[in-house]
Amino acid sequence: MGFWSLPQLMLLACAGSVAAPRTVDAQTVDGAAARQEIVRQLGEGLESHAEWCRNERLFGERKRALEALIVLRPDDTQALRALGYTKGSQGRWTPPKNDRQPRDFDAASLAEARSRFDALLATYADALDGLAASHLLSREEVLADLRRVAPDHPRVHAAAGEVQQDGEWLLGETVEALRRRSEIAAWTRDIAALLPASAPPSARETALGLDWTDALETEDARILGTVERRELCRMARSLAVTRTLFGRLLGREVRLAQGTTIFLLDGATDCDRFLRAHPALTDRQRGEMARLTGVWIQGDSHDIAFWEGGEEHRLDGVVHLVCHSFLRQAFGFAMERWEQEGLALFLTECVLGTRLTWCSGAATVACNPAQARLRARMLESPDWLAEAARRSELPGWTCFDGLCARRWGEYSPEDQLCAYALAAYLVEGQHELAPRFLQYLAGGQRSSATAVADVLGRTSVELDQRLQRWLRERLAHEPAGEASVASGPGSR
Repeated sequence: MGFWSLPQLMLLACAGSVAAPRTVDAQTVDGAAARQEIVRQLGEGLESHAEWCRNERLFGERKRALEALIVLRPDDTQALRALGYTKGSQGRWTPPKNDRQPRDFDAASLAEARSRFDALLATYADALDGLAASHLLSREEVLADLRRVAPDHPRVHAAAGEVQQDGEWLLGETVEALRRRSEIAAWTRDIAALLPASAPPSARETALGLDWTDALETEDARILGTVERRELCRMARSLAVTRTLFGRLLGREVRLAQGTTIFLLDGATDCDRFLRAHPALTDRQRGEMARLTGVWIQGDSHDIAFWEGGEEHRLDGVVHLVCHSFLRQAFGFAMERWEQEGLALFLTECVLGTRLTWCSGAATVACNPAQARLRARMLESPDWLAEAARRSELPGWTCFDGLCARRWGEYSPEDQLCAYALAAYLVEGQHELAPRFLQYLAGGQRSSATAVADVLGRTSVELDQRLQRWLRERLAHEPAGEASVASGPGSR
């Protein structure tokens, strides 16, 4: 049986009150009556379809029809009993303890059964849309009815921001991130390999008293070091990739300050000589900086020096600091924001495939044994998003609110992981909104929670739920061997 047309439903709703003027209250009554009739007809259609499925020995499809029917008719005794519900002494219906999916025995009729079921729901949705078009029902009410009766309807999935891929409904952010990740890898590969030219050290650089392996003049900065020339060349390529990738991902053209010089120093001895000889530093500053892994000295010149660990640590440290500088330049961020640290971690990984420098204190802050174990895993893990996906499955897991509640120097390893995961979600899954989200925060006058609500249109709880599902889907669908997006000139 088909549904009545909208004019017929309107006549039914107005019966007995034809002379009444059309007021807001009358429209509400009209809409309720028409809606009730649509539901009644769907119920009859589902009941008839369930009986057809029983005759065709399609018991799985029959169950699906009956489950939709009891949503419309919660007290339908016949349907409840057919689904295995039992009625208790207080009149409450209890679902079966062992709710097994029954078999569909007639494979030849299965496609027809599914087509009939989909047609019933399509007609139901069209009838609701007719009420919405006549302003008897809101679009939100139409969606709520569909979600209640047919949670797997394409309209429900689309409203949730989901996309069907290979027969599976995924978050739109997941599909977008998979595509974006491939783009990032291609961009880093396609940036032309630089052949930086050697240049003699300046008088200022010679006065520092170190035996420079080479000095390179590049579009981004001067690069000197006591390390091998190969490392200096990698630094030059990494800076070019960082600048280009930043512009493509976040929509802002950025540059290091004119005169910036990067010093890559081979260990503590060279660090000590560099700090003692640098003319812009006081003795107190030299003592404080010697305890660090690298520094950015700003004054008459802009000098970045890094000496911690080996080649990978030095390159990672410089790129991480440069990313922080670009974010301050492009969006006016203060360093004490999770967005800045998370993005610096993510961008550094895109360029080098590493996340070895943590500027928020999480690498050294005292923490409980569980967080200490997490920190150790993060220092060794090739894939932080996989680690974040596993953490998100723990009972009581939250990400966004906890991150916003703590101050910069109090970040735990968990906070560092959350900052990185949220940054990856923004850049990969919400790349069209990411620049607006960051610009909204420019100057530090607005909170992260306000930006999430006003730009992403979600509450903090909804964002956590979305992020959790995104991490899970990303882990399940990422092609093998793509634990890191970095594969370009700056990677090892």
